[in-house]
Amino acid sequence: MVEPLSPGGPFDCQRYYDHPEKYRGIFERYLPYLSVLVNGIYWDARYPRLVTRESLRALYGQGTPRLKVIGDISCDIEGSIECTVRATEEDAPVYVYDPFTGQTTDGYAGAGPVVMAVDILPAELPRDASAEFSAVLAPFIPAIAHADFGAPFEQLALPPAIKRAVIVHRGTLTPDFRYIEQYL
Repeated sequence: MVEPLSPGGPFDCQRYYDHPEKYRGIFERYLPYLSVLVNGIYWDARYPRLVTRESLRALYGQGTPRLKVIGDISCDIEGSIECTVRATEEDAPVYVYDPFTGQTTDGYAGAGPVVMAVDILPAELPRDASAEFSAVLAPFIPAIAHADFGAPFEQLALPPAIKRAVIVHRGTLTPDFRYIEQYL
């Protein structure tokens, strides 16, 4: 993604972190070969950008490039992906960035890459997973709440799906999980 400013110098990751001003971004050389770019890197203003407005203008100035979609999960406004000029929402997740005017158009029709920049996207998957897990678990809650966990495991009155998921009961591995003892 970057190279030292001094020609022929080796890349050293720690030196890059300590002195990013001594490096330049080179990712733009890969843009002509990409159809989709998904960005999730940490970035701050000390570091070179991954995709600049200038590099997009040059790319789209050569005709119709392969690069059609940029998913900027990091969603740093004008950050590592400089055409992420605004965040989008779940109900309108994309806009088209015009590399010649810098203007954006909601949706996916237009000249330029489609940019997805939902700033809460990293929280969406856990939220969806939590909602789904809760919906599946909800019918079992009454049985779990009424179970006598003081009883021996064999007598524990739980629905089979829940009972099979119990790894430890009263400080002891349950029968289906005793194989773990060999790793302890």
